[in-house]
Amino acid sequence: MSALMRISRRRFGRGAAGAAMLAAGLWPHVSRAETGTIDDWKQIAALAAEARKAGIDVAQISVPETGSPKFAEIVRAIVDFIDDLDGPEVNSPEKIAAVAGLKKRAQALLNAVNGRERSQH
Repeated sequence: MSALMRISRRRFGRGAAGAAMLAAGLWPHVSRAETGTIDDWKQIAALAAEARKAGIDVAQISVPETGSPKFAEIVRAIVDFIDDLDGPEVNSPEKIAAVAGLKKRAQALLNAVNGRERSQH
């Protein structure tokens, strides 16, 4: 129960911070529409599945079936995934190594999404 409460509070805090940035006009990417791809979702979902298989507790990520992925949504999913990798169950050398590799690949995906978004504007 406490792990669920901890995750919920953390996600609430990130959401509240994002909403404040949006309201203040400090998050310019939200207004930019459809620069994510279904492939981006598939990649982050595969990373999440790999993390769970390694015994790392991360949120389930589902690939949207319809509609165009929005930049803000895919970026938020990637950032949340990276944050989830820092859980208390990462306490063995094998899990630490797995997390390092997953973070590196998630960061590369985030950089690719950001680069694509920037090239369109």
